[in-house]
Amino acid sequence: GITVRLILHYSRPGTPIIVLLTVGLSWALTYSTCLVVPLDLLLDDDIDKHSLEVAWNGIYWASFVLTWFLIPILQGYYDAGEFTFQSRLKSSVRSNLIFYGVCCALFVGFVIYVTVTKGMAGRDILGFLMCLSNVWGLTFAILLLGYGLVEVPRRFWHKGNRLLMLSSLQYQASQIHEEMEQCKDDLVQTLRLLDYLDPKLDRRHPCRKYFDIVRDNMPVEEDFGIEDLNSVRPIDQLGIVSEIKAAKEIHMQHMIRLNYHVKHLTYVLWLVDAQWKDTIDQAIKTEQYLIERREAKLTSTAPADTFWAKLRWRTKVHISPYFNRSSAIIFTLSSCLIVWCELTLLSPTDLSPFSYLVDSLRPSVSAVEWIALLPVIYMFVCASFALFLFDYFDFT
Repeated sequence: GITVRLILHYSRPGTPIIVLLTVGLSWALTYSTCLVVPLDLLLDDDIDKHSLEVAWNGIYWASFVLTWFLIPILQGYYDAGEFTFQSRLKSSVRSNLIFYGVCCALFVGFVIYVTVTKGMAGRDILGFLMCLSNVWGLTFAILLLGYGLVEVPRRFWHKGNRLLMLSSLQYQASQIHEEMEQCKDDLVQTLRLLDYLDPKLDRRHPCRKYFDIVRDNMPVEEDFGIEDLNSVRPIDQLGIVSEIKAAKEIHMQHMIRLNYHVKHLTYVLWLVDAQWKDTIDQAIKTEQYLIERREAKLTSTAPADTFWAKLRWRTKVHISPYFNRSSAIIFTLSSCLIVWCELTLLSPTDLSPFSYLVDSLRPSVSAVEWIALLPVIYMFVCASFALFLFDYFDFT
């Protein structure tokens, strides 16, 4: 259910089914570990432990293949500017081979350097390689979790102050508006470039059919508030615009670069437009709540007729801020407990409150499951919050 809601919220219209299925599978495998961890604490039978080991191995290797092979290939394929299936797949494989080749060369050089300087033997090298294989995942998880454990309670605390939230949303809207204006400038330049190329590529030109494909994929300028291209001021030209206008003859590589540019521009325009609409919608609702709460203090009545309408209104206007502040306090205590457990992990004395609760409630299976499940879910939420907040992992 969580995976489906995330896909519906974050996917843009026209996303290929294979991308939705791949992303959905990778998220489902990740979140399924929340359900497997409590079972790992409870199962004592050898048969059950074997089944659990099979489940862990399946989740690990499926995630491994998706992370390092399938998703990079798909991402490179759909980002490529080529026009045929074979050429796009070839471009994706080539770019991934270059990336992994450079990484492997650096990695092998580093291992050789450490082996020579430290005088490690065969077993030492194997252990060192096993250690390095976990460094990336653990370091990345620690960074995300460290940020999320602080930012999630902080975000809920700020949501309890609607006036502060309104100021924050107004600031975000101004930043997004500047980015949107830059995207509109890029869109105008690209549209003018297409108008420039149209008469130069007649029907007999070998690049004409690819030019028509690029033009058909262009976003419609009216959808972004651009009525007339001539009304937009001249600006510094994009690199692709200058390159094509300076070329004496249009070649296939120009069409590939132009197609890649249009794909990226379409994605960025959709992303910025979605962020703009979401931010404006939140700002309007927040301002409306502030107005209604101020008017309610003056009239002491709720602007609703039915009982359930009054209840919803009072919940949104009056109860929601206190609920967010209370949630922030609970999440802050949870973050402190998790950090404390991590700091005392290597202590010879068991100082973990969760460990005491699990040991004391072990006869009750359901209680142990909930005690183990809730902290894991909270850590997943914090890490996922940080991951979705960053812009370095977009699957365009």
